[in-house]
Amino acid sequence: MNRRADGINAWNDIVLESFSGSSVDAAASEFPAELARCSIEELNFICVESQPSQVHRWATERPSGSSGIALLHLQDTGQGVNHQCGHSVPLAPGNGVLCNPDQQYTVDFKTPYRMFIVELPIRRIAGRRPMFDLEQDAGLGVNAHKSRMLLSLLRSAWSEFEFLGDDEDWRQCVSRAGVELALGALGGVSCPRPVGPSMELRRAVIEHIRCHIDDPNLRPSAIAAKFGVSRRTIQSVFEKMSTTPSAYILDERLRAAVEMLREEKGSRTITDVALSSGFSDSAYFSRCFHKKFGVPPRLYMKR
Repeated sequence: MNRRADGINAWNDIVLESFSGSSVDAAASEFPAELARCSIEELNFICVESQPSQVHRWATERPSGSSGIALLHLQDTGQGVNHQCGHSVPLAPGNGVLCNPDQQYTVDFKTPYRMFIVELPIRRIAGRRPMFDLEQDAGLGVNAHKSRMLLSLLRSAWSEFEFLGDDEDWRQCVSRAGVELALGALGGVSCPRPVGPSMELRRAVIEHIRCHIDDPNLRPSAIAAKFGVSRRTIQSVFEKMSTTPSAYILDERLRAAVEMLREEKGSRTITDVALSSGFSDSAYFSRCFHKKFGVPPRLYMKR
């Protein structure tokens, strides 16, 4: 999806549509700008090319609920400063910053610029980095070396987007690489703080799920019993990740199933894949798979 604007009013309409609660201030009424949204399997990002301006998010209102995502802002060209949660991060080409889209922030762009914005589900980040806490880490810069490598991939994916639609295997490869690089870049985010028992429990629960994803009896009640806590306590662990225990387990099971289908095309039956990823019913597995990926697993295997 590509959207272009010639004036600041039209640009505000485009920005508000793509980023709820956002507004742009600029001195010039003539305002050539462009926004492109790209989705490549799991990799979702936006490329913005615009003029010197000040971007505000949630300056006069507040979001009605949690978006369930974190935003990774990556400066490709131009200069700016990102302000959120008391942190101010200079943005030069190659720099990146983690943003919480559900809290107020401002970006001052001093020059014309191009920025890539990667959308990352919080549950996906926490699965890789259990100690991640967006409320604590929002507004902090990311590892510059890692962000530059991610930028290189995003530039290529953006310029070759039409070609990617013709090659399923290559699209999956680009998606996996982009998501992994984005998750890796967050390793540079560090806000020293004591680790409380809730974060330790989250880490232990996620590791337990990862190690027992093939167990069909892996349910919130069983996890609560394993750790000697209430089911409500387990639910609260996942509320900070904007999901539920059952939804997280289902998502991880489907992720495990996709990896099996990718790596062992044709060598395993659908029933075998379903059982190996923790589903006790292959028909239910097929319905869940179709809902998430748009095709039934049998067709996915033939891609």
